[in-house]
Amino acid sequence: DDDTYAFARAGGGPTAVVILNNGTLDNTASVPVAGHFADGATLRDALGGATYNVSGGRVNLTLAPRGGVVLFDSAVAPVDTTAPVATIGVNPPANAGGWNNTAPVNVNLSAIDGGSGIKELRFWVDGGAVNVVAGDAASINIDAEGVHTVGVRVIDNAGNVSALVTRVVKLDLTAPVVNGASANPSTLSPPNHKMRDVTVAYDASDNFGPATCSLNVTSNEPVNADGNADGDTAPDWEILDAHHVRLRAERSDAGTGRVYTVNINCADAAGNTTTRALTVFVPRGR
Repeated sequence: DDDTYAFARAGGGPTAVVILNNGTLDNTASVPVAGHFADGATLRDALGGATYNVSGGRVNLTLAPRGGVVLFDSAVAPVDTTAPVATIGVNPPANAGGWNNTAPVNVNLSAIDGGSGIKELRFWVDGGAVNVVAGDAASINIDAEGVHTVGVRVIDNAGNVSALVTRVVKLDLTAPVVNGASANPSTLSPPNHKMRDVTVAYDASDNFGPATCSLNVTSNEPVNADGNADGDTAPDWEILDAHHVRLRAERSDAGTGRVYTVNINCADAAGNTTTRALTVFVPRGR
């Protein structure tokens, strides 16, 4: 056929027939292959995966402009045109926010291929040097704090390349820092059984974003303490928000005074926590 060229490679491996369309239009060709393939053979294109049947010693096909095929007997030389699939997993798993707070984080790279099998994995961290490992699995450890990106591509034995797969690994090992903590007032007097507003001032910071803080209160005396001066009233504290509480100005006359402990509890996105304790005193004296 005009503008269609064909040649065969035989010996030293599976027989292959290469057919090319050198024209600028689609071209339907009938190519003689009886010297290489028997009638009824199914030929597969190593480039696109399409199949063609041999009939009457010929193979009939339509080629795109400047296109071509490389045909093998699919029974003798299976053709793999399907890319492998790469996956990335991490251990231990990240939390709901995508963070880890223990090191190292083990990053597992793996691949599957239903055709020719995996030849190698190629992976990198944070756009750095490409590491090449033969086979279908590899692993690396991430132990430096920060946000890291692991990328991998996989190549099978036919030369097919997987899609790029990436995984972000976020590692924070440092707890939030609480500075400038104070309670105002820090002494509740007189002990008149009334609820008093107390402001809890502090600054919380974290190396990878804001910290979330809350307050809780405990007392060295029960709500209804022994003696006649505690008022037998409840509750003795209320949490208003992350910077404000209300405490009752009362104490037992059997003790040396009541001590409220106000705990500032801060956590970052990775789950690291810090607690800072402040005290508010209700003196025994009237």
